[in-house]
Amino acid sequence: MKSNSQYSTTLLKAFDILESFRNDSHELGVSDIALKVNLPVSSTHRIIQSLEFEGLLLQNPENKKYRLGTKFLSLAGKCQCYQKYFDIATTLVNELGQLTCETVNLAISSCDSTIHILRTESPHILRPTFPMNMPFPAYCTAVGRIFLSELSEAGQRWVYANNADEIDMTEEQFLQMLSEVSRCGYALDDESFSAGLRCVATPVRLSNGRAI
Repeated sequence: MKSNSQYSTTLLKAFDILESFRNDSHELGVSDIALKVNLPVSSTHRIIQSLEFEGLLLQNPENKKYRLGTKFLSLAGKCQCYQKYFDIATTLVNELGQLTCETVNLAISSCDSTIHILRTESPHILRPTFPMNMPFPAYCTAVGRIFLSELSEAGQRWVYANNADEIDMTEEQFLQMLSEVSRCGYALDDESFSAGLRCVATPVRLSNGRAI
C-alpha cells in the first residue's frame, strides 16, 4: 500500500496480512507473510505481534508459524444481520442464474479489491471459475468498479495511485469512468479482467443506500 493521509497504511497492511491466509487451518511463517504483503520481515513481525495480542492470529509453538485466531469466532457471531442479507441474496443469486443461464457472483469490498463470497454456476461448458474468498483487483472488474464508484474522489485517486502500473488509462479517465458507473447505477467489464470474459454488475444496497 502507498502512503496517503486519508488512510492508515499500517492498518491496511494488517488486513493484507490477514488476507494472506486461505482459511483457519492454513499456516504461514513470518518470512512467507512478509513476501506476500511486500513488507520487511521486521515490520511484518511487529504487526503480527499486535494481531496475535488481539487474538486475530495464533502461533503454532512447534513450527513457529501463524494461523488465523479464535477472535474471528466472536467477530463472526456479531454479523447476524448480514447473515440475513446473505440468505436473501442466496435465493436471488440462484434465481438470476436460472433466468440468465450465466454465472452469477456475489461479492464484497475489501480496500482496493473485491472478494467473491457466493456463486451460482452457468450451465455452459465454458464458464469463469474464480476462487471463492480470495481478493481480486477492483479497478478492472465490474463488481469492483461498483464499489470504487462509491468512494470519495480522494479514495478513488488513492486506488489509482496504488494500481497505476496496471490500470490502462489516465487518472482522469479512471475518475470519469467511475463517475459514469455512479450515474448509470451499473458497471461493465468488457474483457478488462480477462480475455473473452464480459461481466455486468449492480450494487446490493442497505436501506440507507449504502452498497454492501
